[in-house]
Amino acid sequence: MIDFETTGLSPEGDRVIEVSVARFDPGALAPLLVFDSLVNPQQAVQATEVHGITDRMVKNAPTFRELWPALQDALSDCVVAAYNAYFDMRFLAAEAGRAKSQANVPFMCLKSVRTSIRVGKGCSLAEACRLHQIKFSNAHSSAGDAVAAALLVPHYLNAMNGLGVHTFRDLMGRAKHRYTESFVYHPFAAPSRACSHPLLPRTPSGSHR
Repeated sequence: MIDFETTGLSPEGDRVIEVSVARFDPGALAPLLVFDSLVNPQQAVQATEVHGITDRMVKNAPTFRELWPALQDALSDCVVAAYNAYFDMRFLAAEAGRAKSQANVPFMCLKSVRTSIRVGKGCSLAEACRLHQIKFSNAHSSAGDAVAAALLVPHYLNAMNGLGVHTFRDLMGRAKHRYTESFVYHPFAAPSRACSHPLLPRTPSGSHR
């Protein structure tokens, strides 16, 4: 599960200022936050009233290009998912392009898939968590949003099993959403070397909220 906080809504002009990845690997009982870092956008931070991040906080943070190899490792060997994936994947593609790379990988939008697997209508992440009785108290923190979205996965899998949806092909037969077009791509390759994913403190106290 990936989540970004950004300076605005347009990946063409706005930049990522925080990124987190929570993995829910097969057999795991809970998601694991494997990547969590502020990002220096190399431009003025905006929308601080939403995400709480300031220029001072990202001044000494790594740039997206510097983080890109480790972020690919964190997302390796899996289908990338996000709650509002069309937003996050557009920023991922734009930032990857600035890093002279690309992000053509399979992904799922958990907001869109809700109707396909009959767990409810499309709604906000906060509302989805409320409906599934998932504690969600750190909205607009990339780590908080990524972990909360990952905790929806077991509920979605249970619903899929009940409908006989066991493969991506099965899901494509039910889901009439654009994200299924990405299933033709391959995931990021697993790293050939040990990689330590950044779990970087945001302030001396380790929290920006």
